[in-house]
Amino acid sequence: MRRPFPALLVLLVLGLAASTMTSASAAGPGRAPWVTASSTTSITLDWPGGSSGYRTFYAASYGAVLKTSVSKKSTASKVRISGLRPGTMYCFQTARANGANRSQRYCHSTMRYKNKSGRSKVGVATFNVCGVASGCHGWSGRAGAVVQRIREADADVVNIQEGHRVLADIEARLAPLGYALASASSTEGVFYRRSRLQPVLRPGTELVCDDDVCQDVPVALPAAGTFGLGGSATAAWAQLRVKKTGKTYVFVSAHLRAGKSAGDARQRDAETRRLISLARAEAGTRPIVVAGDLNSHRNRPNDSPRKRLEAAGLADAYDRSARYANAFINSYNGWKSKPVRGVKYGDHVDHVFLPAKAGADRWAVVAPVRGGKNVRPIASDHNLVRVTALLP
Repeated sequence: MRRPFPALLVLLVLGLAASTMTSASAAGPGRAPWVTASSTTSITLDWPGGSSGYRTFYAASYGAVLKTSVSKKSTASKVRISGLRPGTMYCFQTARANGANRSQRYCHSTMRYKNKSGRSKVGVATFNVCGVASGCHGWSGRAGAVVQRIREADADVVNIQEGHRVLADIEARLAPLGYALASASSTEGVFYRRSRLQPVLRPGTELVCDDDVCQDVPVALPAAGTFGLGGSATAAWAQLRVKKTGKTYVFVSAHLRAGKSAGDARQRDAETRRLISLARAEAGTRPIVVAGDLNSHRNRPNDSPRKRLEAAGLADAYDRSARYANAFINSYNGWKSKPVRGVKYGDHVDHVFLPAKAGADRWAVVAPVRGGKNVRPIASDHNLVRVTALLP
């Protein structure tokens, strides 16, 4: 009878090797980070934990970070990278301290300018409520959730898109919360908090008829209206004055063409150019804030809305904020049960563009998550985006 010891020895050796391999692989790849704070010279990142130490690699380009050995160590699953250049896009990868595998690359920009004190602090929200498009879920079952998201955002100006057939209901539900409707197109709306802002009035006329005689009577009318952007795209706008500072701004709620084709991109480009032209004509020297569903972000092959708005002197608050909340959650959720994340830049099709030298104290996606899943009822196929703007 052959003795089993040699075979047993082989099995023990193989088992030990497998155990060693498992331990090494358990060190595993890092988890892709996301931004939680930034300044002109630093970016603070966070990521899911699970290890006793980490390294964060960084470089000023998407390709260079794969090769760089420049990194910062941390014991917790968060880190502040300092010594960076203002207004510069940096890309990051994390790895466990005892592991060679790195995470997916994540990129974010440092602030171009420091936030200044003495600015008008205005909370600006944008929310596509999916009240018109095909595939939108029934309104009655989620109307309360839409209002709850707006209540949680606690913004001073709330810009609505796809509000067709539900804007009147939203207006009625927001009135007890202290909001009034400043302007509305067929699908967009601009709401403001009455305690913080007031509509700007300008001279106008109103047709008044007495018996069979009609005449134009001078009246003060709100400086507000709508823009036709070409095709079916529209925007609502309103001039609003901040009561505390007396300063006036033009707030625009816009919704650009959806779709990922080259033709869709060209149409968005044309809509953005017209939006800029019309907003400038109405604003004069007043600062402009553009918020809405632009159906574009940096991961798209042609992110022309951002490029056009930047060339016009506006900047995405996502690139310029001092603090962030839920930056890893896409602004578009597609009715998914779990939060959706686009890693490279963060896939946010909903934006708040501010004057280039304005500041932003906080940028946030307002989307409650419980147990790793979106809280139901999901308010819309978009998440509300909220910015604390520091306006000149």
